[in-house]
Amino acid sequence: MAGLNMNHISGNLVADPELTYTASGTAKLKGRVAFDQPGRASDGSFQQETGYANFVTFGKRAESLAKHLRKGTKVAVSGPVRQSRFQDKNTGRMRTGEEEIEIVDIDFNNRGPRPGTVPMADGTELLLAAN
Repeated sequence: MAGLNMNHISGNLVADPELTYTASGTAKLKGRVAFDQPGRASDGSFQQETGYANFVTFGKRAESLAKHLRKGTKVAVSGPVRQSRFQDKNTGRMRTGEEEIEIVDIDFNNRGPRPGTVPMADGTELLLAAN
């Protein structure tokens, strides 16, 4: 099924991102963002819940971001969701790994809410869905 695969998440880093290098020497930065998402309590009332999203980026962008991003940094990341695939060493079967947002755009300057978002009480943003 073909479709648009672009995600926008705004929240805070839950830990310092991890910078590693692939076998070919390419820099790879992985991190995790916590964000608010609306939910319902058992009585039907509205409540905030915390969601988490993994992100990844490669190359010079990865090396540059590794110098600036730290636990607690407020970020807004945008990009397609990718799911890694790998071959199981024991069975030889193809397996799927975790889902990650591959960063196309990132903002961590805390300049205030972006268009199409609503600021939340904890400083994160809720992305409004288009009708």
